Amino acid sequence: MLITLEGIDGTGKSSAAKMLAQELGFVFMSTPGDEYISLRKAATRNKYSAYHYYLSACYQVSELAKTQDIVCDRYIHSTIAYNWPFSGECPQDVYAYFEGLRRPEKSFLLCASESVRRERMSERERQGGVISELDGDFAGQDRAQKVYERFPELVRVDTDNLSLRDVVDVLVQEVTSKESEESLCELLADDEQKGEYLSRDVLMSAMKMLCAKEGITLDDLAKLLAF
Repeated sequence: MLITLEGIDGTGKSSAAKMLAQELGFVFMSTPGDEYISLRKAATRNKYSAYHYYLSACYQVSELAKTQDIVCDRYIHSTIAYNWPFSGECPQDVYAYFEGLRRPEKSFLLCASESVRRERMSERERQGGVISELDGDFAGQDRAQKVYERFPELVRVDTDNLSLRDVVDVLVQEVTSKESEESLCELLADDEQKGEYLSRDVLMSAMKMLCAKEGITLDDLAKLLAF
């Protein structure tokens, strides 16, 4: 399973992604990954190299999600919002345009007002956190926000009046929603009709979603199933 969190700086996206991954028992990743951070300065000297640098990171996450459950801090929508280098509109059907790129099971867009974002970034700076060169570019952030809002597949979460704990609770609820349960039931029914068994990865993802929803661990679930 792949869950992605998108959004401009100061929306609480990175903190929420890390906590959500821990809550669900998933792997946390970001684009680019830690192993490529050292290459960022060289790779982003012009808009075309920057675009391909971030795009390659998205394909890396897409490939890893075949064998791991991942919560990703920024994915393809952020690459487009910040680094689309071509003239004209960016693609509306992202996953048709980027062939072979995995479509996440859930994609969220975290949003916050400018005043709240300014306050959060000031607090991050006071605490010695990493400050992006884009943090003070509110015009650039606003442009990126407008691009994000073109994509209907992004589930919007307004974080203005929510604590980090509240935001993650909302995300967990969305991930383990009735829609997710119905999708799993459809998958089960489809496999039963084909006379096939679900893969271990699908079963593990389903169990992790159930545990997150009920507030129990996998060990607790195993004990319940033993009865």
